[in-house]
Order: sequence, then structure tokens, then C-alpha cells
Amino acid sequence: MLLSLVLVALGVVTLAWRRAAVRAAIVSHITASDSDPMKERLVSISSAHGGSPIDCGRTSISKPDSHLSECGQTAFQNHKPFFVQYYLYASVRAFTYGYGLGGDAQGNVSWIDYDSRGFPAVAPTRRTQLLDEGRTRVTPCIRPLTLQSTEEGLLVCVTPVNDAASAIAAADQKPIETTVCAVVENPAAFNNKIVRLRGHVSGNFEYSMLSGDGCSDSLWFADGSDGAPPGLTVTIPGGSTPGAEDADGKRILPIPVKLVRNPNFDRFERLMSARVKADVRSEKIKSGGYVVHQVTATFVGRIDGVSQEIHEFHVKRSDTDRVDYLGFGHMGLFDAQFVMQSVENDAVLEKQRTP
Repeated sequence: MLLSLVLVALGVVTLAWRRAAVRAAIVSHITASDSDPMKERLVSISSAHGGSPIDCGRTSISKPDSHLSECGQTAFQNHKPFFVQYYLYASVRAFTYGYGLGGDAQGNVSWIDYDSRGFPAVAPTRRTQLLDEGRTRVTPCIRPLTLQSTEEGLLVCVTPVNDAASAIAAADQKPIETTVCAVVENPAAFNNKIVRLRGHVSGNFEYSMLSGDGCSDSLWFADGSDGAPPGLTVTIPGGSTPGAEDADGKRILPIPVKLVRNPNFDRFERLMSARVKADVRSEKIKSGGYVVHQVTATFVGRIDGVSQEIHEFHVKRSDTDRVDYLGFGHMGLFDAQFVMQSVENDAVLEKQRTP
């Protein structure tokens, strides 16, 4: 159980610290502010059941002071109300982003995301509340409560794991026969399921996509090696976390995917490398227009999908809306990702088909 808890410790604030890391390059020094909406919300949470909350302080989210984490841990262990604050101030576009953690005298703890520009009008989890005209997200931590410091130095709640449900999910390895289009249309229905489907893999230095004939969108394509497909060199990960959630909010771990390295995979890898080279040649020549190449094959692997609520929200968004990082793949732009476990012996390299 303890190992399971550690494995998902970062999952609770994935969106918070990933977005902060992306923006770290534009961090300026922390300055005083006449108005501190996140602090006001944290004070309200931590004082909800009496007592004077301990203010553990505020620090940079990119280079946090470890004393805040130690202060929060001590207060929590001593059953004292407390709150900690982590901020990022961006010199570009003048916005403020923050993450905070607050606990009350009864041992209830919640974590907060704050963005002065406002969050999208959809919650990342069903427990999350959108407050303060959409600028604050408050998410209660799940019992049994455990606090832990991430490698980056942020104090977070560790989401407990439903080990029984995780074992059941992992034992169900029979692939569901489906299509890319079916997953694109209803990603939540396939979340944390093993599927068998046929599709076309394409991409560039920052995108890796699995598409299907006639689909309205694509899946993010990954493999079970935790590596990157040939040609993918730079990507900003989204905020969605693989796996599922039970009725109490406990984590159901993602079905383990171990990449099958056999002659079929070796052929697929050679074709993927050839695809990258073909795209490079096409871009240099540009004779008659740039031609994109793809590797078409039948795959078996796991689907990770966003919730139905997030998917419905994304279907309605426009190209001018700010990226919300709520999905998978580059900048969280994909509502589902496919994690390859194996590939069959039918892989072919071809030019990308046009509608």
C-alpha cells in the first residue's frame, strides 16, 4: 500500500507543477501584493473548524523554500490548522499563478490552484470546485490523508490507492476490438482499457499522433517503454494522469503496459525511422507541396482518456481559446492517448492520405 501511495504522489498536483515548470523561464522575483485571493481562500479553509491557522509562509513555485513543507507537515502531524502558499509571477502578460495547501483543526486538507486569468469552466476532477469567478480551484484531499514533499519541494496530498480495484483492472487484459474514431468520440468509455485497433502514426518533433480514417481528431501516441517515438524530441506534457478513480476519489492505477519487443516491433521501429527521414526529405524538396508520411498498422495497447465532462467541454472550444492542459500529450491537447503494448506484422509506410 505504501509503495502504491508513493507511486501516485505527484498525481494530485500534476497540473499545478507541470504548468509551473513550463513557465519557470519567465518567473520574476516574488513581490508583495495588496490583494491575495489565494491566501484569503486558504485562511477560510484552514479556520473552518476553529483555531488560529499557522501561516507557513509563501515562496516561489519554481524554487520553493523547504521550510514551508516542513512547517505544513509538522502542523498536520500535530493536528493544527495551517496553510502554505507557492506562487509564480510572470513578467509576460502579467498574470499570477499559485498553488496552496490548507488544513483545518479536524484534519481536513484541501489544495488550491489559483490563476489570475481564470480557469476554463470545467473542473479537472468531480471533487473540484471552481470559485472566485473561475480564478480558484479547490480540491479536497482524499482520506486516509498523507502529506509528502515532491522532488520539486512542494507539499502535496498523496492520493490513496484502491489496490483491489487496481488489481482487477490489471488482470483484465483481453483487448477490446475498436477503432480510433470510437475512442476519439468517447474517450471516457475506454479509459484504462486494453484495446486492439488499426491506425496511422504520424508526427513531428513535438507531436506524436495516432489517427483513423474519417475521425474528427487523433489520439496521442506513446509506447510502453516510457521512451519517445522516433522524431519526437520536444513536448510539453498535459495535466491528465493515467488510471481511473473510484467512487471515493481513490486512485485506480493504470493497467501496466509492457512493450513487446519482437520482430514485428523491430519492423515498426524501422518504418518509423524511415517515416521521419521521408518527412525531412519532403520538407526540403517541397515539390508540389509538403507530403506527410505515416506508418499504418494494427496495435494493442492501453487507452487513457479524459472524463466525459472535460471531453464535452473540449468539443465546444474554439481555436482561439487558451490551452487548458487538461488532456494528454503535447500541452494536453489530446482527450485520449494510446500507449502501445504490441504491434502486429502488417505495418506499412505510406504517404498520409488526404480527405
